[in-house]
Amino acid sequence: MNPLSPLGWILIILLVGLIVGINLSLFLGAKKKNNPDSWVVRIQEAGKTMRDPFRKEDEKLENLSQKVLELQKTQSEKNSNGDKNERP
Repeated sequence: MNPLSPLGWILIILLVGLIVGINLSLFLGAKKKNNPDSWVVRIQEAGKTMRDPFRKEDEKLENLSQKVLELQKTQSEKNSNGDKNERP
């Protein structure tokens, strides 16, 4: 069996370093999965927008609708109870 030349050892060390570096970057990338600036999150958001282009507007309208219902409910309760400071 022939011993490895110094070039062979350098290539082995570089290969091991490359494999460790790739695994480390994948691990750290998975750890930062919820980062809103991540390109994965941007692609997912683009996919959601393509499936439902008016999703954000619908959410805003639904929120507005809930607030209007709450306001109408409080107004009707106020009118049914009567305001003691109100003049006839």
